[in-house]
Amino acid sequence: MPSLGELYQMRREAHLRDVEQAQEIDFVKEMEIVSTEGPNTCDFCAAQNSRRYPKSSVPELPHSEADGCRCEIGCLCTVVAVMPTDL
Repeated sequence: MPSLGELYQMRREAHLRDVEQAQEIDFVKEMEIVSTEGPNTCDFCAAQNSRRYPKSSVPELPHSEADGCRCEIGCLCTVVAVMPTDL
C-alpha cells in the first residue's frame, strides 16, 4: 500500500496531467474544483468546492496543510474542465 506521501505525489501528477490536457483544448476556458462531501472533508476543502478558475491559473492540487487543508487522509479536491454550454 502506498504511503500518504506517495499518494499525494500520484494525485499531484494526475492533477498536472488534467490541467495540461485542458489547456490544449481551445473551447475549455475554465476549470472547477470539486471536493468530496463527507466526514473526511475539512472545512477548507469543502469551501473550495465549485470554485472556478481560468484554465491558465488553476491552483495546484492536492492542497497541503500550508494551503489550509486539514483532511485527515489528505486533500480530497480534484479539478474538472468546465464545458461550454454552446457546443
